[in-house]
Amino acid sequence: MGAEDTDGQKFRDDGAPALHCLGPNPPHELVSEIRYQAAVPFREGLPWQLTDENGTSLEGLIEPAYNPNHPRFTTYTVRREEAGAYRPWPEWVVPPIRLSNVSGIFVFDIMLSWWSRYIGISPYFKKPVRLVIEDSRIKKIEGGDEAEALSRFLASMVDRLGEDVYSFNCLHFGVHPQA
Repeated sequence: MGAEDTDGQKFRDDGAPALHCLGPNPPHELVSEIRYQAAVPFREGLPWQLTDENGTSLEGLIEPAYNPNHPRFTTYTVRREEAGAYRPWPEWVVPPIRLSNVSGIFVFDIMLSWWSRYIGISPYFKKPVRLVIEDSRIKKIEGGDEAEALSRFLASMVDRLGEDVYSFNCLHFGVHPQA
């Protein structure tokens, strides 16, 4: 399905993400610039909100970009050539956005298979998982079998990592269709 713009060029209007139109290997420069521009709105001290028709409704504050694990990462908008040793990888992944005062509901029904295999669930859920977030902490995990498995997994990680496994203090996302 498609349409034409004023120059007669074909473009997709079926709701498909723009980068899908470019095939499996979009130009690096384009993906890099999209990733950079996606990070522009994130500035220290600003309030943020994330809502979705799936029931997600979160809010909080944006914290400074500095992270002791990435000492050259002093801003969210950084290009590979500007960052010295820091390289957001893969290129289409935005650096983690540090947050505080997060509260609300986060709903998801899919997870990267990298993580789901450790939890022992399918990456595609039968029933959405609903996280209740208060003061940047996961307070309640609701849903079906996947929610129960996630709850057990996080509880098992407390022995290794402490109570920080329940922290909800960063936002990390990608701009590539497969991210």
